[in-house]
Amino acid sequence: MAHTRATRASGSPRRGLAAALGGWSAQHRKTAIGVWLLFVVAATVLGGAAGRMGLPSYRQGAGDSARAEQILAHANIGQPATELVLVRSDASAVTVRSAAFRQAVGRALAEINRTGLARDVANPYAEHLLSANGRDALIRFQLRGADSTVSTVLAAVARAQAASPGFTMTETGDASAQQALNNNISANFGRAEWTAVPLAIGVLLVVFGALMAAVLPVLLALTAFIASVGLADLLSHLLATREVSREELLELERLIAERKKQS
Repeated sequence: MAHTRATRASGSPRRGLAAALGGWSAQHRKTAIGVWLLFVVAATVLGGAAGRMGLPSYRQGAGDSARAEQILAHANIGQPATELVLVRSDASAVTVRSAAFRQAVGRALAEINRTGLARDVANPYAEHLLSANGRDALIRFQLRGADSTVSTVLAAVARAQAASPGFTMTETGDASAQQALNNNISANFGRAEWTAVPLAIGVLLVVFGALMAAVLPVLLALTAFIASVGLADLLSHLLATREVSREELLELERLIAERKKQS
């Protein structure tokens, strides 16, 4: 026994936890795969049921600006999102003085007010928000609720334009611009997700020369990502974290993979 311990001490170093788990998984393949899939399913189901607790925006900053945001938040003082709707005549003969233009502006105002999500709606005729060439009128208002409600107002403006042929109505502002940016990022990442997986499988297939050797690392990465999302949702109830989208997690995993390749 003493001779065996001395040989182990003077020989190769003791295997770590990862090496021990790898050896056990190699000897019990079906059990390891079943346990892993069970873990992924459990993390996804429990995380989805629990939901994610994100940090409020005023707790994500640092320094004096963060303290100022906390004071405003505790006092229930917020800066509502300002939105602008530009009503433009497609024909140069139809100007802001024509009855058709006034009717188009009236439809836009009525649809915006009907949502119940706008306040301080400025009539362009009363506020003199008319262009010098007479082809444009600007409607200005602020959102009552959260910025996410801007989609309802955007739909209302779209209905007003559909009922006003010969006019173009375009909405922009704090909430609508942010929503458009988020939608664009999500769409781009969505396309990247569908192209990255086949590309990764193709590269691995060329490197390893076997379909199974190429597919297994990709499947392992995808299941690990799914499980990490569920675990992040569960841990957010213990440690409040910043809201992280799945696109950001995918980007983080991509950067980690690139760093491993470089090392």
